[in-house]
Amino acid sequence: MEREPHQPERDEQRQGVNSYGTDNPEKQAEIERARADASRQRRQDRTRLERYVEAGLDPDDAEALIEFEHFVREPQAEANAERHAARAAFEELVGDDQEALAKFDELYVGTYDSPEAWARAVGEDLDWEAQLDRVVDPMLRPYVRIDYAKFAQEQRYAWDVMQGSDGKTHVFMR
Repeated sequence: MEREPHQPERDEQRQGVNSYGTDNPEKQAEIERARADASRQRRQDRTRLERYVEAGLDPDDAEALIEFEHFVREPQAEANAERHAARAAFEELVGDDQEALAKFDELYVGTYDSPEAWARAVGEDLDWEAQLDRVVDPMLRPYVRIDYAKFAQEQRYAWDVMQGSDGKTHVFMR
């Protein structure tokens, strides 16, 4: 493996210090995977840049285009992964029922970090805080709060709320 410019020469490295900044083997493996992914991405970008320049694009414009492609592709990849995890949670919920599986798009509400985050999103959509501001005396308003955790817990009887393998909360209408 070739040395990166920011890395010290072998004889410059201090005894007992590693380039990972941790002795945890799992963290080291994660860092190594990230390094390999970044290296692979740089090679792909270099190849793409060469192809664009060969096609007649100005090198600066080609770099800007590649950066834009990353900007567009990364959120899309995250959304696809989120939707895939939601689909897996839905399949766990309905099993082999093909009729129910076909209704995934109409029953899928969204993916949230937690059940409480889902409850807060419902509250935002329905403007609960503004409603409280209108009906609760301004002197009491600082003391009146919505119990989003309790709402999420109680609404599990009216909605299908699944914990996905990705650790996220996936919500479906019944």
